[in-house]
Amino acid sequence: MGQRRVWLFAAVMGAAVAAAGCGGQTGLNMTAKASAALEVSTAKLPTGTVAKSYSAALTASGGRAPYQWQVAAGQLPAGVSLSSSGALTGSPQQAGTYAFQAAVKDAAGALAQRKLSVTVAQTTASNTPAPVLDEYGGIVGLAAPGGATGYFRVAKAGSRWVFVDPLGNEFWMLGVYDVSASNAPDGLPGASYYDRILAKYGGIAQWGVQAAKRLKSWGFNTAGEYSSAYVVAVDQYATRNTTSPIPSVGMIRPNYYSLIDSGNYAPGPVKDLMNGLDGNYQNYAGDPVADIYDPNYTAYVDASVAAMSPPAVANSPWIIGNTVEDADDLWGFGPGPDQPTSPAGHATSNLGWIALCTNFQQSANPKYGEVYTDTKVYTKYALQAFLEQKYNNSIAALNAAWGSDYTTFGDAGGFGTGTGLLDEDGRNPWVGDDDVSLSTATPAVRADLNAFMAQYVQRFFQIVTAALRKYQPHHLIFGPATLNGWGGISRQAVLAAAGQSVDVIQANAANQAIYDQTLQWAGDKPLVAWVGFTANPDSDLYAYSHLGDVATQAVRAAEYASTLDRLYSYAGSASDGSLAGSQNFVGMKFWAWSDSWGEKANWGLVSLLDNAYDGKEDTVAAGVDPWGFVTGGEAKNFGDIITGVKQENEKIVEELAQQ
Repeated sequence: MGQRRVWLFAAVMGAAVAAAGCGGQTGLNMTAKASAALEVSTAKLPTGTVAKSYSAALTASGGRAPYQWQVAAGQLPAGVSLSSSGALTGSPQQAGTYAFQAAVKDAAGALAQRKLSVTVAQTTASNTPAPVLDEYGGIVGLAAPGGATGYFRVAKAGSRWVFVDPLGNEFWMLGVYDVSASNAPDGLPGASYYDRILAKYGGIAQWGVQAAKRLKSWGFNTAGEYSSAYVVAVDQYATRNTTSPIPSVGMIRPNYYSLIDSGNYAPGPVKDLMNGLDGNYQNYAGDPVADIYDPNYTAYVDASVAAMSPPAVANSPWIIGNTVEDADDLWGFGPGPDQPTSPAGHATSNLGWIALCTNFQQSANPKYGEVYTDTKVYTKYALQAFLEQKYNNSIAALNAAWGSDYTTFGDAGGFGTGTGLLDEDGRNPWVGDDDVSLSTATPAVRADLNAFMAQYVQRFFQIVTAALRKYQPHHLIFGPATLNGWGGISRQAVLAAAGQSVDVIQANAANQAIYDQTLQWAGDKPLVAWVGFTANPDSDLYAYSHLGDVATQAVRAAEYASTLDRLYSYAGSASDGSLAGSQNFVGMKFWAWSDSWGEKANWGLVSLLDNAYDGKEDTVAAGVDPWGFVTGGEAKNFGDIITGVKQENEKIVEELAQQ
C-alpha cells in the first residue's frame, strides 16, 4: 500500500490524457497513426443558475494540442467568461438561453467551431435545504427500492441505477483513488510525503483520520482502490481501522501477484504470456497477460481472497466492494480497435493472437526472477484444445479453413521454427502481424481467435468472481479499473463478460456513442468512471510539463464539473432499444489524492506538501487549516480546484435528492 502505482486509464473527457503506467509505461502501439481532424467535442453545456457559481469546460479532439479558445459569435451570459484554455467560469446575472459560437485553434493553426448554448435558470424564491446525509453518505429520506440490507448494494430506481447504502438510502459514488502516503523520496524538503505528514500530524494514524475528514468536507464519500489502511474503515487483512470511517473499495490483483506467487498461495508462480512472445510482436509489452488456464492461477485466486477475507472484513458494512484487478495488469482488456483512442495508438492486443503466438513453454521469466519447474504454458494448450474440438482433431480441416500448412496441432520442430500449431509465433502470413484488429489474418483465423479471446475473458471473470462471492458474499464485485480507456472502448467480448459476471462495471464513456455501445455490449449494468486532470503550471510541479495539462487549478475544477455533469446526465439513446433513457452511471473516482513525483504530474487534490489546492493552503505564506494543522510553505502561490470540486459534488447529491 505504501508504494504509489500509477494507472493506465484514459481521461474520461476526450481532450484529457491518461496517466502513464508504473515505471514509465505508456501502452503505446508501435505503429504511428495520423492525427484526427480538429473538432469541438463539447456538445452540451450544463444549466446555470442566476447568482450562483458556474463552471464548465469546452473540450476538443484531434489536431495538435495545445488548444486556444474564444467566442467567435454570439453572447455568453453576463458574469460568465471563456478563458483561452476553454474554461467557462463566473456567476450568471440574468436568466435566459445564451447561444454562442465556440471557436478553437490548435498548435498548427487549424480552426474548428461549434454552436453551443448556456441556459441560465432563475433562482427559486425558496431555498431548498441541502440534503441530509447518513453516516455512510447516503441521502436521508431517499429510500431505494428493496430497502436496507446492512451492506452496500445496487438497485435501479426508475430509469437510474444507484448505489444503496447499508441503511437503504440512495448513494452516488464520489470517490478518490489512492488516498495514501508515499514514502518515495521526491526532492522536496522533508524527504517524502510520508515524512512530511508524520511531522505535520504526529503520526500516520492521525493523518488517516484527517484525510477522511478532508475528503468528506470536500463532498467525497468513498476512498478508492490503493487507499491506505489508515484511511479505510477496515483494511483487507483487518489489521488496522480508523476512528473516522469512510466507505471504501478494495481490490484484488491476482494477474500481477500470481506471477510471483506473492504470499505463497499457490504451488508455484503463474506464467506471463507476454514473456513468451518473440520479435514478431511489435506492440507494447509492459503489461502482463496471465496464464489463467494454469491450475496455479485458480489456486492463487482462491487462497489469496480467502486470506484477505477475515470476518471483520467480510462482514464490514463500510466496504462497498472489491475490484477484480487493475487494468494495468490485464493487457487486452483495454481499448480495442472499434473506436479510435485519444491520443491515437493506445489500442490493446487481441488476446487470441497473444495466445496463438506465445511460446508453448517457458523455463524462466527474468523480469520477475522466476524459474519454472513446470514449463507448460496452459493457455496455448487450451487454444490447441479449442481448435482440435472445433475441427474434429483434423489438422487438414483447420488448414483448409485458415489457409495454413501446419503438420500437426502439436509441436513439430520447435517454437518459431517448427511446422506445428504450437510452434506458431506470428511469422506466418495467415496469422499476420496485426495483433490489434487482426486485419492481416485470414477470416477464419480472425473468427477463431476472437472466439478464443471471448473464452479467455469469460474464464478470468468466472475465476475471480467465484472467489469473491465465496469469501465476501455481502460485498459488491467491481470490474477491472478501468475499461474503455484512452477515450476508446474495450472489445465487445470483454464488456459482455464483465456484464455477465460483475455487479458494477468500471468503464469510461468519452462520448454518447461510447456510452450507447457500452450498454449494448455489456447490458443493463451500473457503471463507475475514472476521472483525472493535471495542471502542472499551477502546482508544486510547475517546473515540469505533463501531457494533457490544463493551465490552472480553476480549469481543472471546470473540467471536473463538466465531466461529472456529463456522466450523471448520460441516458441511453433510441438505438439502445429497451435501455433507451437508461441512466447507468452510479459514480466516479478521481485520480488521485496527491501529486505524483514519479510522473511529475499534478494529479492530486493535495500537493506533495499536503496542502489542499484551495487557493488558501497552497501558498507561500504559512497558515492553518480548519482543524488547526499548519499549511503553506509552497514555492509559489497556487490556485483552487477544491472549491469547484466541492460545489460539483454537492450539486450531484442535490440533483439525486430532487430526482
